[in-house]
Amino acid sequence: MYTLFKSILFAHIVVAFFGLVVFWIPIFARKGERVHVRAGKVFLYAAYFVGASAFTIATMSIVSPFGTHPDALPSDPADIAAAVTGHRSSGHRDPGARGVLGLPGDPHGGFRSPWRALDANPA
Repeated sequence: MYTLFKSILFAHIVVAFFGLVVFWIPIFARKGERVHVRAGKVFLYAAYFVGASAFTIATMSIVSPFGTHPDALPSDPADIAAAVTGHRSSGHRDPGARGVLGLPGDPHGGFRSPWRALDANPA
């Protein structure tokens, strides 16, 4: 899976670079000339390939995240469960599972309003 993923990623990068280079040929050629039409078609096919390979890369990453990114695989089995579910093995919810800030009003360290102290102690 990893070799296939890397091969598709490499082809994606190479064809995208080639497409960016070929893009400028029809820009500066006269409209309707043979070079304009051919370069435009080459760019179009490169764009199709880049879009299809991007979809394939994203799908492979969603279906098998550790198969396509083995360096992200935690070494401890408990860490794997925490990475997948967002829970620690002790049963506590991992506040980082919801992002850096968490949810507004989150009791586990999420965003808190600076006016909260004023609301709790009415004057």
